[in-house]
Amino acid sequence: MSNISKSAALLLSCFCVISLSAQPLSKADKTDIDNSMEAWGKVFETWNAGALGPFFTDNAEVVTPRGEIVRGRDNLVTLYTGLFQYFSAQPKPDRTEVKKTSQNERYLTPDLVLVSFLDETTFFFGANKKVEKMAYSILWRKTKGKWLAEQVTLTPAGDGQAAPGN
Repeated sequence: MSNISKSAALLLSCFCVISLSAQPLSKADKTDIDNSMEAWGKVFETWNAGALGPFFTDNAEVVTPRGEIVRGRDNLVTLYTGLFQYFSAQPKPDRTEVKKTSQNERYLTPDLVLVSFLDETTFFFGANKKVEKMAYSILWRKTKGKWLAEQVTLTPAGDGQAAPGN
């Protein structure tokens, strides 16, 4: 095969790959992943790091908002233990509102799903409020019939400051 033929074949194969659209999740997988995310959120709110461990694969990793990469379920439990200790030392808001927007999900393989979304959390302290935005990218792996987090990347979105006058 000539170099021109090889180049044309490569270019054509790249074009085909680029034009493939993401396969939407099956209803069952979407429901299972949504249920896992909801259960994870409820456990997170209890600040029980040990209870978060089962939501991760053995070799899962989390990329923190500071860019630290923490690998392995046991190390993630340690990470969240420290995070929850930090949270407990902070002022407690009177109330909190969370809005999840822009959620997208797609299969990477039949047992690997990428879910990304933006969370906007508003903390109310009397007449003042603080808004934090965080983009999440979670790679879910189906393991023994359960969807577990394989990789979680958290990226701050916006400046996290309250609007003037708030």
